[in-house]
Amino acid sequence: MTSLNSIEDDIRFGLLQEKRFRKLYLRPKYPDLVWNSRDNTYSPFDFQSGDKVFELKARQYYKKRWDADGHMCEINKFNYLKEHPELKGYIYFMYYDGVYMFDATDIEKLKRIQVRDGGRSDRGADDLCKKQAYIMGEDLKLITTKIQTPRKYFDQDICLL
Repeated sequence: MTSLNSIEDDIRFGLLQEKRFRKLYLRPKYPDLVWNSRDNTYSPFDFQSGDKVFELKARQYYKKRWDADGHMCEINKFNYLKEHPELKGYIYFMYYDGVYMFDATDIEKLKRIQVRDGGRSDRGADDLCKKQAYIMGEDLKLITTKIQTPRKYFDQDICLL
């Protein structure tokens, strides 16, 4: 359950977390980083630096909540990387307990992804169910606990984790 009430709230929340992640983690490592989604236009990945692309999924949960069922990500990220084999892709998940990374070009990890229908039901829209990629928890690598989803958005009376 999330404390965001609409898709607009969710987009604002996501862009704010992208800005934080860019400043605190990506920009120091990749000075030539381009923020593709800063103006809320569509791009398959949020950031790019040379031959590397990066996506951030900011979630209002602890990582363990989705370890068994899988951490959901749009399938288009993986399709895009198949169409652009010259790119290395990384998907980051920001949770209450830190930021985790999935190497979206690691062949062995890609074999363990499950594709099934899924989506969001908390954004005020009914048509958000589509094919999604589900990444198993053991395939996410903790990269930092110094950056986390801000808990001010978290309704502790609703989430039991």
